[in-house]
Amino acid sequence: MKPDKTQTPLRVSTQPLYLIDLAGDRPMLACPECRTWLVVADGMLPPHRSDHRPDQPQRDKTAPRRPRCGASRRPVVLDLSPSSWARESAIGARDAGMRRGNRVFADPRSESSPQPPVPVPVFRPAKS
Repeated sequence: MKPDKTQTPLRVSTQPLYLIDLAGDRPMLACPECRTWLVVADGMLPPHRSDHRPDQPQRDKTAPRRPRCGASRRPVVLDLSPSSWARESAIGARDAGMRRGNRVFADPRSESSPQPPVPVPVFRPAKS
């Protein structure tokens, strides 16, 4: 099957690193439209449907088929080497691991949990 020449080629270097997998023997790429992971074969994204689920090998024969994804048979240009992808991916993983969350934790002392009484200082006489 030939790639669709009417679509602009998808350059791998322009995609986010987390949507590319060049680690194995076959390069994989997430479809830019439906985010389905696909193996790049013959320089193109293989034909697929937008409801494609790899964990479900059998589709329901009674349900109507959905149309193909718009990125089916889109040409792919692998202009990123696996070594440079691995290096940039490692840098991105390190940077993401160094980030701190900005979640604000609530004060454990609230109206629902009673607070211990504050002791009267020694230098202040007790009220009677």
